[in-house]
Amino acid sequence: MKKNRHLRNQVLFSAHLLIKGDIEAFLKEMEVERIAYLSGYSETAIIWASEGVLERICADDRCLEISPFCNGSLEKLSEEILSQMDAVTVTSSVQNTPVGMISAEREIFSLLSPQLEPYADRIQVLPFSPPPTVALHPSVVLSTLIGAGITVDGRRYRGIAEGTPTVFSTSETSVDLLNVTEKMLDIGVKIINFSAGVLNPEGYSELDRLLDRLIRESGLLFVTASGNRRVVSSPGIAYNVLTVGNLRTKDNADTFLQPPWSTYCINAVNCSGYLADETTSHKPDVVAAGSFIPYVTPSGNIFAENTGTSFACPYVTGIAMLLKTRFPTLTALELKLIIALSCDRESISDSFNPVIDGEQLIRLRTGCGLVNLESALLFAQSGIVETLSTSGNDTYAVALERGKKLFAGICFYLNRDGDEYLDLSLDEKIVCNRPRQNLHIIEYVAEQDTEVNIKITGTPDIECARLIFTE
Repeated sequence: MKKNRHLRNQVLFSAHLLIKGDIEAFLKEMEVERIAYLSGYSETAIIWASEGVLERICADDRCLEISPFCNGSLEKLSEEILSQMDAVTVTSSVQNTPVGMISAEREIFSLLSPQLEPYADRIQVLPFSPPPTVALHPSVVLSTLIGAGITVDGRRYRGIAEGTPTVFSTSETSVDLLNVTEKMLDIGVKIINFSAGVLNPEGYSELDRLLDRLIRESGLLFVTASGNRRVVSSPGIAYNVLTVGNLRTKDNADTFLQPPWSTYCINAVNCSGYLADETTSHKPDVVAAGSFIPYVTPSGNIFAENTGTSFACPYVTGIAMLLKTRFPTLTALELKLIIALSCDRESISDSFNPVIDGEQLIRLRTGCGLVNLESALLFAQSGIVETLSTSGNDTYAVALERGKKLFAGICFYLNRDGDEYLDLSLDEKIVCNRPRQNLHIIEYVAEQDTEVNIKITGTPDIECARLIFTE
C-alpha cells in the first residue's frame, strides 16, 4: 500500500491511518495530539497531529497507509456532495434492511439515471471527502442492482433487486474502504457490493487480512468483483469475501453466445480474474454475466458497452439480497454457500478452465459456476441449511433412491493468520480437501438405492454452514 506523504503543512491537521498491529499502542507511542475516530473493527483511525508527528508516522514500517481527511463540517460537506450529485436525496434513515454499495475512485452515481430517480428516497448517501464526481460506472452498477423497471424500444430493463433500500458510499484508498464498510455495519447493512479492486503484486494483502477478520467478526456478506487483469484483485483474494468473475455470454451488445460459455480472455475487459496459485485458487467463487450489460442513460437510450467483473458483481449481490429478504434468518455463511452450491456448472466451458485438483466441481476461472436465482431460492427453501460448530468429525447420513442427485456443501470462515481447516467427503467416493479453502461442494448421482454419509473433518470448534439438497 502506497503512503501519501503530501499532506497539508499546518500546525494541526487531520489524517486517515491504517496501521499493522495494536493501533492504540501505536498512537500513544507516536504521541498523537488528538484522536478524532478510532475504529472498533480494524486498525484504522482519524487523527489530528502536527507535521513532525506525521513525519514520524510515515517513516514507521507499521504505517501501511496515511491519507488526508477533510477538516470541514459535516453540514458543509453534505452541501458540497449534494451539489455534485444531481440533487440526490440524502435520507436520514433507510427503511427495512438495506444493501450497501461502495464505489471507488471517488465516484458517485447520477440520479438523472431513469432507473434510479424513482427510488431517490430509498438511497442513503454517506458523506465523503473530497466530494465525489458523478460517473457512469457506479450509475450502471447501482441501476443493475436496484434500478426501477424501464421499458425502452419494447424491452424491459430492471435491477435484479429492484427498489431495495440502499446505503451508498465511495472510496479512494484502502482505509476509506474499511471505514465505509464499518459505517455501513453500524447502520445495519449486512450485504455489501464492491465493484472495484486493486491489483496487489504481493498477493494477499493487509487489506485482505483486515477485511477477512471484519467479515468473520461481524457476519457481513461482502460481495466483490474479481478484477479484469487475469489475476484476482484485492480484496477479491480475501478468503471470506464472495468473489465474482465475468462470464462472457454475449459477443456484442446485441448478440448472445451459445453455451457452454467461457471466461477466456480475448482482451482485458472480458477476463474473469483468476488465480493460478494452488494455495489461493477457487477465486472467483462464482461467475455472472458481465459483458455488454445494458444501462438506461439520462436521455432514455440504451448504452450497452459496459463489460467487466464490476457489472457481474451486482447480479450476485442482488441474488443474496433477494435470498435474505425471503429468508431473513440466513447467515452470511449460509448465503454464500447457497449461492455457490446452486450454481449452473453444465453451461460453463472447460476450455482454459480446468477442474482444480482436490475439488470435484470448482474450476480455476469460474469457481463454482454461473449463479442461478431460481435454483438458489429452491435450495434455500427445500434444502437442509444450518450453521454448526464442528467437533472436527461430523457425519450426516442421507438416504438416496437410484437416480437421485445429491448436492452437499460446507462454508466456513478462514483467517490467513490461523491454521484452521475443514474437509468435506462423501463416504470414500468423493473427497474435497484442498488446503486453505473455505468452500467445498459435492454433487453425486446415486447409481442404486443407498445411504451415504456426508462427512466434515478438520479442526474442531470452527463455525460453518452446511447445506444438503436432493432432487
